[in-house]
Amino acid sequence: MGALQVENVPEMIKELKSSKAIIFDMRNYPNGTFRAISQFLNVKQKAFAIYTKPDLKYPGKFKWTKSERPVDSLTNNNNYKGKVVVLLNEKSKSQSEWTAMCFQTAENTTIIGSQTAGTDGNVSDFDFIKAFYSRFTGIGVYYPDKRETQRIGIVPRY
Repeated sequence: MGALQVENVPEMIKELKSSKAIIFDMRNYPNGTFRAISQFLNVKQKAFAIYTKPDLKYPGKFKWTKSERPVDSLTNNNNYKGKVVVLLNEKSKSQSEWTAMCFQTAENTTIIGSQTAGTDGNVSDFDFIKAFYSRFTGIGVYYPDKRETQRIGIVPRY
């Protein structure tokens, strides 16, 4: 997944469409291919994440926001019918976790490996003074059933 580019996804789909199974190795950092591949894996798009964001009018208060993807916007009766395996480990972080969450919406997906880093979410940079900076996320990331992923990670089935 670390080498696959968005523009190569249609060719990948064509080559793997009739295979019995696909293994996605996400023990690296994917290149934003989650949406295109998820459309290939699913009959229709499903919510895979919801968020909390700070309410800037009330410090310390957070608001729930809607899912990244609409539940009913796409129908694909030509979706992938084989098994999908996602490999993860403790070095899988951020977009690897996000992509795994997205792929879990396909009913034929199994997550294998070890628990991930728990570092999904956007990234904000903060410069203290020259040469001293910090990076942090400004949102909370959850499964649609409100199970937390940050600090916990994606927990594999096997």
